[in-house]
Amino acid sequence: MSSEKTGRIPIGVHIILTIVLMFGIGFLPPVSALTVSGMKILGILVGTIYGVTFCAPAWPCLLAMVAMGVLGVAPVGTILSSGMGSDSIMLMIFFFIFVAVLDQNKITEFLASWMITRKVVKGRPWLFSYIMIIGTMFAGAIGSSYPAMIVFWGILISVCHMYDIKPFTKYPTVMFVGITIGGLASSSTWLFRGNPLFVNAMLMQIIEGKLSLNFGIYAFFSFAMWMVVIAGYILLCKYLFRIDLGKMSNIDDSVIDKSNLTLNKRQKITFAYVLLVLVIYCGMGFTPSQSALGQYFANLGVTLPICLILALMSITIIDGKPILDLPKAATQGVVWDTILLSGALLALSMIMMTADTGVSESILALLGPVFNGKGPIFMCIIIVLVAVVLTNFMANTTVGLMFTPVIYSFSQSMGFDPMPLMAMMLVSIHIAYLTPAASPFASLLFGNSGWVKANDLYKYGAVACVGMVIVFLIVGIPLSQLLF
Repeated sequence: MSSEKTGRIPIGVHIILTIVLMFGIGFLPPVSALTVSGMKILGILVGTIYGVTFCAPAWPCLLAMVAMGVLGVAPVGTILSSGMGSDSIMLMIFFFIFVAVLDQNKITEFLASWMITRKVVKGRPWLFSYIMIIGTMFAGAIGSSYPAMIVFWGILISVCHMYDIKPFTKYPTVMFVGITIGGLASSSTWLFRGNPLFVNAMLMQIIEGKLSLNFGIYAFFSFAMWMVVIAGYILLCKYLFRIDLGKMSNIDDSVIDKSNLTLNKRQKITFAYVLLVLVIYCGMGFTPSQSALGQYFANLGVTLPICLILALMSITIIDGKPILDLPKAATQGVVWDTILLSGALLALSMIMMTADTGVSESILALLGPVFNGKGPIFMCIIIVLVAVVLTNFMANTTVGLMFTPVIYSFSQSMGFDPMPLMAMMLVSIHIAYLTPAASPFASLLFGNSGWVKANDLYKYGAVACVGMVIVFLIVGIPLSQLLF
């Protein structure tokens, strides 16, 4: 962090508190069912979350891995292999490289332009608005989330200028929020990217690979749920916020740069690789696990296919240059803050739930009275509500990784399938836009001070959040029970 203060508290105070929490809590007397090792793990976890929240993403995670070794909670080899050396972290790094190639070849811009130029949106401003948000989700899911959001923000600004819609009025405010929601949705759609990858990886580590979310079914569930939730958001904007779009009654594709609709040879080959990745990973997800092909895919793992794709892209030469310049893409694409955070939390969570720490027993003792006798649907409602609140004040990755062992522990003690609840939790932690600290997407939203006011974001965003969560629970609970 470049500034010397975080709010009114000097950054040095936050650093000291991070270190004290990380190394000090473990020396307190154990509480509940926690063991001495459990108290040490708890201290490292609390210190890591505090440091990431108030200091910086990277160094608290590095210190957490050191603390696990110094305090003796696990062998160094276990710490590294379950965290930074895990299959999931390697998969994440390779996908960062893959997405960097898509950005370099402007695949996201092509997808955005293609969606907005469909004839069905002509003269239908609210359908146009819905397609803008859904387009952000699809373009971000296939390409890259942040560029997709920025591209559609640019289209929105062009629309507002064309129809003389002023900054800080209702329509641009709700649409900047909506496109941000689309960006968040795009990062929740695939189990081989982002938070779904981290959470599914933790689940597989906790149960030693015996159970995991299905790639294809989860993707279908996530896309379907977001399309319904975003439709609910549009209806709120139209009927509750009563936004008049009479000026836009003749909306068409004139706001689009048509040059983005023409793919050159290099872009066509890159797009073909995108489709190949989707076919491979969704195909792996839909293949029955008990079949010979399913067992082969299980032995192959999830990292090797993307390694093969990157290798093929590196030897595909177009106009004398390969599709993938690996060093350049790795330098531009790999977000090391995310890698370190995920590696540290994966190691912490795996050790926390598999070692003799008493964490599972303590979670059950604490939340047991709340959930006892209520069933998985009641538990789902509570966890979704709490997850949405927490994810708007802390990293959604952290929230997802925190709830994974909770869900698994209660599924074992109460005898229900954890997968529907895992899927619901995974989607819910991406409703993260109500505060600047909610997500990087939210930080960009609140920083867009030339078009939106923070007070309006809180006002419209909070009402919309409540509406979206209600729609999500009403539709998501039966759908998740049906699919998983």
